[in-house]
Amino acid sequence: MNSSNEPDRKLTRRETEILELLAAGLPAKELADKLGIAVSTANRHLHHIYHKLHAKNRVDAARFYDQWIRPRREN
Repeated sequence: MNSSNEPDRKLTRRETEILELLAAGLPAKELADKLGIAVSTANRHLHHIYHKLHAKNRVDAARFYDQWIRPRREN
């Protein structure tokens, strides 16, 4: 994960929404249920998020959310 700089590519609004739920600890099945999408669609979004953030796993992606996105939403 690129922790020193923001990623080169921006996340879509939907990807940001999914990342927020991921950071809250929801597994893909619950995330999909909450958003009314198929689990395979949720997993595809997660794959794109990981790729864009250069994240190796859920933990890396959640850390990115906590470092870069959550602070902006709290302001």
